[in-house]
Amino acid sequence: MSELRTIRSRGFTLIELLVVIAIIATLVALLLPAVQQAREAARRSQCSNNMKQLSLAMHNYHDTFKCLVMGNRYIPTTTYRYPHYNNDNSWGWATFLLPYLEAGNLYDQFNLNVAPYSSEIGNNYFNKYGPSLVTTNKAACQSMPSVLVCPTAPRKGPANEYKDYGINGGREICCPERSARSGIADMNSSYKFSDINDGLTNTFLFLEQRHWADLLPSDGAYDKPVNPFVWVIEQSNGYVTGEMGMPNGPQPARSTGRIARSSHHGGVITTFCDGHVSFISDNISTEVYLSTFTRSGGEVSQSAGNF
Repeated sequence: MSELRTIRSRGFTLIELLVVIAIIATLVALLLPAVQQAREAARRSQCSNNMKQLSLAMHNYHDTFKCLVMGNRYIPTTTYRYPHYNNDNSWGWATFLLPYLEAGNLYDQFNLNVAPYSSEIGNNYFNKYGPSLVTTNKAACQSMPSVLVCPTAPRKGPANEYKDYGINGGREICCPERSARSGIADMNSSYKFSDINDGLTNTFLFLEQRHWADLLPSDGAYDKPVNPFVWVIEQSNGYVTGEMGMPNGPQPARSTGRIARSSHHGGVITTFCDGHVSFISDNISTEVYLSTFTRSGGEVSQSAGNF
């Protein structure tokens, strides 16, 4: 009998088990945010590294061609689904940086004499949706390198087809894909670093532009990807412009692009024309933010921040 009592005394009571479970649950609850923060820090570091690689590629491109990459290359043609608006047939800046991102083989696969391809045009301004009809470049346009993907951004489009970064298209609201603006790239542009009179350290080069946009409640839900790998349409895919809105600000009605937008909390990662990477707060001064988009605006030099 005494031996039986000894065996029983070695077990755990129900209350003791519940206490242990409660302690473990408390520890998990305390540690989980730290783990999530560590993971986000790693993702943010990868995103900043991606943008650094884009900046280095731009500098190498400039060294080779003595100018900055064009924002988009217009291809006049009537073979597109909407021939009345030929600016839809444009190749974006990412196309021409590929040889400097260790993707020269992919660049060689493109036929630049016809329009690029996108599986979702996603243009709610002109009510255009669905895939483009010209499929000549479909395979290459669906082979985007991972350096153009922010690991924090939730995917609404395939990671091999939609990018999360945009180029500085100037201060104006509209429309660098059609005409010259105050930034460092626009349609068929060939600006040089020497044209950036405001200073390379004070002028945006690339900014985060998540591949999907949040619209105003009055404009309804919008869940289509809007920043294709190389396709550029009339809503300035792959461009960020200043006066369209502040970083991560409300998306203007019927517009699905041009705002710097990030899934990182509190701001957006950017690079400047001298190559340095910065994290720009959502609360940045409007005056400083807008002045940083112009290559030759003559504004008082102000640093937008450092990463």
